[in-house]
This record gives sequence, C-alpha cells and structure tokens, in this order.
Amino acid sequence: MAMRWIMASLLILLASACTVRKPTERAPVQAVYSHTSAAQVVGALMAILAEERIPVSARSTGGATIVTDSFEVLPEYCDCGRNFFGAEYPGIRRGQMKFTVADGGTARVKIEFATLLTITANNKHVHCTSFGILEEKLLKRLEGRLGTARLNAQN
Repeated sequence: MAMRWIMASLLILLASACTVRKPTERAPVQAVYSHTSAAQVVGALMAILAEERIPVSARSTGGATIVTDSFEVLPEYCDCGRNFFGAEYPGIRRGQMKFTVADGGTARVKIEFATLLTITANNKHVHCTSFGILEEKLLKRLEGRLGTARLNAQN
C-alpha cells in the first residue's frame, strides 16, 4: 500500500514538472512619428529588416503591411514560460513579425511579434510572449533612419 502512494506521488511530481507556466500576454508595440509619411517608414523598415537579416515573406501592394518570414529568435527576446522547477525550456525559438503602418498626418507603426518554442526534449510547441526588446531595437534604428523621434516614446 505504501509503495502505491510513493509511486502515485512520484507520478504526480513528474507530471507537474512537465507542466508549462504560460507567459504573460503583451500588447503589440506601437510608435507614432510626426512629419513622416507611411512610404518613408515602410522604406526604412525594409532596409532595417534586410540589415538585420530578418526575411520578409509578404508586403501589401499599398505598402502598409510587412510580414516577416519565420526567423530564429534569441531567448532574451521572449518569455516562453518555465517548468515546475522554474527552469526555462531548452529548444528552438522561431518568430514572425507583422508591421502595420498607417498614414494620416502622422505615421503610426504597429509591431506584432509572435514567437513559438519547440521544446527539444518532447518536441512540444509553446507560444511565447515578446519582452519588447527586439521591437524597441528596431524602432530605435527606425528613428535613426528617419531622423525623428517618436511622439509616444517611453522614457
């Protein structure tokens, strides 16, 4: 009888060790630039993505939307959750970004960043949440290319 309780306890501990702590949700990163057209922003973004070696898979005919192809993501760019013991999952992180640029006196840029982790040990997939680091890096480079600061910059 005691052996059954020990085995049951070990199975529960093992099962809980494999559970995934879901990452917190994060809103898309947005930036607003005055005296800048959407065409200027899209052109600068395309150049920055090429320099960063982030492949572009689609661009709308009007140029207002850019979608990247899947690319490798550094672990410090996203939260993929942790196991029961608090350890990060080892695996392959792949991301995809969608840039939406709206014009109307000011250029508005919205960046949606989705990341998926494939856990090495069991080949399971976990949706990750961006920390906003890569988006901020790209927006800083965009500011440099445009020669203007964001109106809604976070201090």
